[in-house]
Amino acid sequence: MAFRLTKIANAILDSLYPPSCYFCHRPGAWICPQCWAKINFRSPQKCPVCERGSYLGLTHPHCRRRNELDGLFYLFPYREPWRAMLHDYKYRFVRRLTSVWQQLIATSLQKHHPDLLRYWQKEKVVIVPVPLHPSRRLWRGFNQAQELAKIISQISQRPLQLLAGRRHLDRHQAKLNAQQRASNITPANFFLRRQRLKGNFLLVDDVVTTGTTFRALATLLKKHGANHVSAFALLG
Repeated sequence: MAFRLTKIANAILDSLYPPSCYFCHRPGAWICPQCWAKINFRSPQKCPVCERGSYLGLTHPHCRRRNELDGLFYLFPYREPWRAMLHDYKYRFVRRLTSVWQQLIATSLQKHHPDLLRYWQKEKVVIVPVPLHPSRRLWRGFNQAQELAKIISQISQRPLQLLAGRRHLDRHQAKLNAQQRASNITPANFFLRRQRLKGNFLLVDDVVTTGTTFRALATLLKKHGANHVSAFALLG
């Protein structure tokens, strides 16, 4: 019933405010068929520690540290038009874009990066969305990381847990420079709903730039017993 109502609501919105392609501005779709065919789903991945090329974004063996990320994978570079598309989704409340992100993630993981899916399944990862502070969650009406985590959980058939919470209403990372971002987010910004962990975890967020948020959460999870902690982001 809820799914049917969502489809009806989206159809009404599409008729009142028809979408146009973020790439070429043709009316009719958020990404038109011609531009969809040109999307590069094979962004080169890098080790999250040394930032050199790495298969599936896995941390190089010689770069591994106990409290560091064990891998970081992102779909697309953090530039236009992806940045505008994500901005509209988060801040202009264009929730209709959820289905577009779902299709992009599914196409990327199932057709272009099946090895990554198999890796997550082999490692039996538990999917953990990066949390929002309650006040920011209330203002936005949803946590975009949680919505993305649901999509990845469905595609990978791995469980999702709302394991972490946010203690402080910190400043928006997007509005800070690299040095400010590094000091804005620390493990103390978060808390865990379980104090004893085991196994492997996959953190999910919409954007990764300096990786500060992912690293802070990875440190916290590992200090409470997590074995491996990797991360996934739409844009990087």
